[in-house]
Amino acid sequence: MEVLKGITPIISIIILLLIVVAVSGAAYTYIMGYWSGMTGKAIEMVRAYCHNGQVSITVRNIGTDNINAGDVTTQVDWVVGSGTATIQEPGYPIQVGKTADFTHDCGASNVCRYMIVVGRSVIQRQINC
Repeated sequence: MEVLKGITPIISIIILLLIVVAVSGAAYTYIMGYWSGMTGKAIEMVRAYCHNGQVSITVRNIGTDNINAGDVTTQVDWVVGSGTATIQEPGYPIQVGKTADFTHDCGASNVCRYMIVVGRSVIQRQINC
């Protein structure tokens, strides 16, 4: 009768350690990617409304750094109607945890679509006036 030999306890411990190191490395990479999205420069929309053709979009800095003028990209298009493409930006810097207003004259009875980009945060909103 032939006796089958298994792997030695030392080799099994080495294999288990390699598995633990691999799983730990994967978890570290995932967590660091997740947290880096929550740090740096990021915004969230608090509210957006139109009153007499004047659109106001309020955003909050939810990142860990102040937001400066060069960190923001804005864009507006008209779904219905036409007008000026200039969005009035807030005073900079936008402090961490504070809110700021972006305003635009969309025009009465017009529909405007807005996009505000800061870092990896993108806010898109269509507003009917």
